[in-house]
Amino acid sequence: MNDEELKRLWRKQKLDPTKLSPGDQIKLMRTKMKSLDRVLLTSDALGIGFGVVSIPVLVWFVCYFLKTPLLARIGLVIAIAGEGFSIWKQFRARRLSSQPTADAPVTQWLWHELEKVRAECDLARTALWWYVLPPWIGMNIFFWGLDIELSARIGCSAVTTTICVVYWKLNEYTLRKHWPPLMDNWRILSPIT
Repeated sequence: MNDEELKRLWRKQKLDPTKLSPGDQIKLMRTKMKSLDRVLLTSDALGIGFGVVSIPVLVWFVCYFLKTPLLARIGLVIAIAGEGFSIWKQFRARRLSSQPTADAPVTQWLWHELEKVRAECDLARTALWWYVLPPWIGMNIFFWGLDIELSARIGCSAVTTTICVVYWKLNEYTLRKHWPPLMDNWRILSPIT
């Protein structure tokens, strides 16, 4: 068989989608909502935890390197402000939509979950500007403001850039592969979109 015959056979297939009862649909939705909440909470906790751990380290660097040039201290302040902003942004996104009451209709719960997915998708779409660039810029200004050899400056900048690029690429992969199907699933399940 050649490719055209395989394509023709594939198109002729009659796939019968399985129908779920309304009770099974609600169970499936609740299971998906719980797993989504768990994943989003873990992701946010890791991001906020990283910021909370890195801010005291960066403050210690500012205090320790007080005798360093002004440019290096400015870089650390930029990195600290960037981490603080990323923590605030994640807390703000988490609290954007209020959770419906326990006796609310299922459609309100679905709407709430869809809004959470949209907020997380917006965060991921703009993460380069608020999560990656401010610490990257601050740390590179810090490294280039220090009185160290050129090879050390280049090495530190390369390591920082590599970490930021890897995070950004993973984020872009997640945006392309994970979020669109999830958004489509919530839109299909929710009649109010």
